[in-house]
Amino acid sequence: MLSRPDKPVSKPYGFPTNLRTRPLILNQLERHLRERSLPWVTNDLLHEMTEFVHHNHGTSPRARDGSRDDRVMAAAISLEMFRLYGDIGGKRRSEKRPRRKPVAAYPWQRS
Repeated sequence: MLSRPDKPVSKPYGFPTNLRTRPLILNQLERHLRERSLPWVTNDLLHEMTEFVHHNHGTSPRARDGSRDDRVMAAAISLEMFRLYGDIGGKRRSEKRPRRKPVAAYPWQRS
């Protein structure tokens, strides 16, 4: 489905939110909320969740007219990414090495 056959095909970035994936990620978010397994729900996210309602038309559920649902969708997509790819798998940052004292260049700096 190329509009320009002379251009190379590039990989799409981001998470594909469409009619198939949207209900899946929102149901997963709802399940985790009901189980109270999300320690990182902020007040702002909670407020947007209260504005996230079912509608009789269009993509449902979504934000109430005049409200936003960016944080809700970001939280749902984050949960899906964690479900798909999991945690880092035990990789840790290397511990910082203790700094060595600089070599004293002058007699009064030696102790």
